[in-house]
Amino acid sequence: MLPPESPEVQGLAGRFRALTHIVASLLAPRWRWALWAGGGIVAAGLIVLLFRPHPPVVPRPGAIGRFMAGTGRPVVMGFYEPLMETSPASSSFASLKANYPKIDVLAPYWFRIGWGGTLENNTSNRQVTAFAHSHRVEVWPLVGNNGYEMLTTSTGRHLTVSNLVTLARRGRYDGIVLDWELVPASQRNNYTHLVGEIGRAFHRMKKSVAVAVFPKIGVSRDVQGVYDYRALAREADAIVLMTYDHHESSTPPGPVAPMNWVSANLHDALGRIPREKLLLGVATYGYDWGPRGVETLTTTEANDLLKKLGKKALWAVGSEEPHFTYTDAGGGIHTVWFENAKTFSQKLELVKRTGTAGVAIWRLGGSERAFWKALGYPLAPQARG
Repeated sequence: MLPPESPEVQGLAGRFRALTHIVASLLAPRWRWALWAGGGIVAAGLIVLLFRPHPPVVPRPGAIGRFMAGTGRPVVMGFYEPLMETSPASSSFASLKANYPKIDVLAPYWFRIGWGGTLENNTSNRQVTAFAHSHRVEVWPLVGNNGYEMLTTSTGRHLTVSNLVTLARRGRYDGIVLDWELVPASQRNNYTHLVGEIGRAFHRMKKSVAVAVFPKIGVSRDVQGVYDYRALAREADAIVLMTYDHHESSTPPGPVAPMNWVSANLHDALGRIPREKLLLGVATYGYDWGPRGVETLTTTEANDLLKKLGKKALWAVGSEEPHFTYTDAGGGIHTVWFENAKTFSQKLELVKRTGTAGVAIWRLGGSERAFWKALGYPLAPQARG
């Protein structure tokens, strides 16, 4: 913005006044004084109109900010997995009921968007929504994707937005979490555009939008290239950094969420995502690599297996994650890596140290009781690192 006293502004005003004098010289003398006065007034008004100071643009604070005020702890988003309901010991609903005072946002994995932008895989549960709302926990359903064809046309994107708006209204949801995975990097602009359209539509309804993204470091571009961190952070209220499954069912045995890898990716993300919008994804499970395949274990199941075997887990320095091996009844050798309350506490300290907004827990159910006790510490007054 140019100040009124700048040469550019004064030059513009001077040219306007000169034009006024020329026109006035062609008119009768009795009209000249009126034109000169009027021209001066118009010139002054033009300068004020074009170059007046404008109030600064205040960015949308985002939904996460309101949770942080006065809580003395990080924001907690808890992912709810319907498939977990088959086992009472690892029930997401049971975990919600037991730990709701420390959960700000419930993100149940109930929906997917499929061909042409249609809504698919509806496994919603009104009882879960009612319980959450009755205990002041917001509900932002997690919406995945079946393919990515809907991104390639304006019609598909429009129908996607329309269906999600209808979903949020009918379900009385407070927001939404987009967890679109295995979308090729060629769709980067289309995905960013879709998130922007969803964000504008949801913000008009006073509802929130979060986007789950894969880390960049140590992850193939085929997997993470679609996520434009900086652009998505401008459009969404929160970004969930999914720092887990560094090793999983398609890889050799290894740590699920090694601390050195998590820390590197968090700092990388903080270079492009405002810390007040960033949630660190944390895991409550592990994997058992055996001769007949790979099995997923909750933290509780891994600890129960250790007790049954009469063993203690080893601790890996650097990755900061427990692991152990055992031999099954048939002589097969198994290797187990898993996350527990100690790894969670260390990741909470990382959140505290960096001033990151909070954590997103994948998933509710199967975690140790000490896992939830770790959430009681106060946030640092100022961010560091």
